[in-house]
Amino acid sequence: VSSVTNKSNKTTPVPLTMKHALSMVSFRVYKAADYEGTGKLTKIVLKNVDAGTTLSKGTNPTMNIKTGVITEGTSIAATYTRTIKDGYTLESTADGAGARKFSIMVLPISTSIGNDKIQATFTIDGAEYTVKLTAPTANSGAWPAGKNHLYTVKLSGTELSLGTITVTQWEEVVGNANLEIK
Repeated sequence: VSSVTNKSNKTTPVPLTMKHALSMVSFRVYKAADYEGTGKLTKIVLKNVDAGTTLSKGTNPTMNIKTGVITEGTSIAATYTRTIKDGYTLESTADGAGARKFSIMVLPISTSIGNDKIQATFTIDGAEYTVKLTAPTANSGAWPAGKNHLYTVKLSGTELSLGTITVTQWEEVVGNANLEIK
């Protein structure tokens, strides 16, 4: 970093610019008024449908530290699991607005995920509910690095269904702006 010197123990701020190398998939899960159970969400599993490799962990993935680009290697089917410690009781809302989000970080996918190639399984009240994901309309259906792909999921008395899909940049939050390296 060109602006840092260590002459006479000077304290000079070090500007660091970082970006997300991974992609994030989030689910805003809520229950409809006609769901009769408690609605306790304890686990979300994200994986490929059948033996596909759309969602992949790759063989020995590497990241270029200068560009942040991840090289995956040969595609290998992946399963990502998010366990919710002590469970979370889903809220009843009309359209999921304000419902809590649960996120999973995944390796980026540079081509369209397609429809029905990746599934999410939600464990709610001890039962498993599976839905197949659709490709987002943004980013040509891909899950690129630095993007959060938000799926709204409704649990009703008869089914689990996907609603809207939103893709957003991760929100930048400034931490302690006065970090020092000595």
